[in-house]
Amino acid sequence: MNKLTNTQLALSATLLTFSSLTQAVVTTINFDTDSSGATINAPDLFSSAIPLTELYAGSGVHFSALERKSITSQVPHNGVLTTRTRNELSPIGSGMGAILNDSSGFRGPAQSGDNFLAFNGETTFGSHFWRINFDNPIGYFEIDRIRGADPDNNYYTHLDAYDADGNLVGSRNDLWTGSNRWASDDYSGYWTAFKSETEISYVDIGHALDWGGNTNSSLRSTPWSIVYDDLAFGEFADARSGVRDLSTGGTFIPLPASVWFFLTGLLGFGSLRTKRKLTTA
Repeated sequence: MNKLTNTQLALSATLLTFSSLTQAVVTTINFDTDSSGATINAPDLFSSAIPLTELYAGSGVHFSALERKSITSQVPHNGVLTTRTRNELSPIGSGMGAILNDSSGFRGPAQSGDNFLAFNGETTFGSHFWRINFDNPIGYFEIDRIRGADPDNNYYTHLDAYDADGNLVGSRNDLWTGSNRWASDDYSGYWTAFKSETEISYVDIGHALDWGGNTNSSLRSTPWSIVYDDLAFGEFADARSGVRDLSTGGTFIPLPASVWFFLTGLLGFGSLRTKRKLTTA
């Protein structure tokens, strides 16, 4: 009896250990330190800043600006070739936002620390679309947003999440960008956040968009400015309460088959030792 009890205890300990090992830690980029933990001495002005691109490559995260291009093609419709136009996004070498210090007055205070990621439609840091790539696919994404220093606050943010093959996993659209609160304090689920059981390799963000915001929506003319802070990402199970689920299925994540074989072996071993003890008794 003691042997069986000990086996059960060992199995429970194994399950707890496996759970702790597989529970990923949420990674947060607060734009106050780089991927090595070194403090970022951000400038006050865009004229002294450099675009954010590979500063967090050490954390497996890459930033790039995107350009919207209109693609016209001939497609058959009811036996007749029809001209259709669609918008596509592709990476470009300029327009990505930059890290600024909130002492600039562009937006302050920061959501955390002293720095934030800023975009300004009146500068070269003013792309309407940008992308965050992840070396290791994620299941949970979140970033705070707020309006910058411009007087106009009636524009929206749109997010598209894609898997490694470029398939759209899901979207969060028509997220209003206000002037009086960070999105983490927003209402009715308007967080710039989501989770998905389908792994996400990159997220495209459109901002300074009109209502109905997506790649086809109208873009805000200058002046416009938007600030982001506290990018957080992890696995599906790490998402905080209230984050929108893009998944179509449930939330159960099965253990890998190899783990089940290992646990089954432990149970079988414990049962065999118990039978041998009873036989020799």
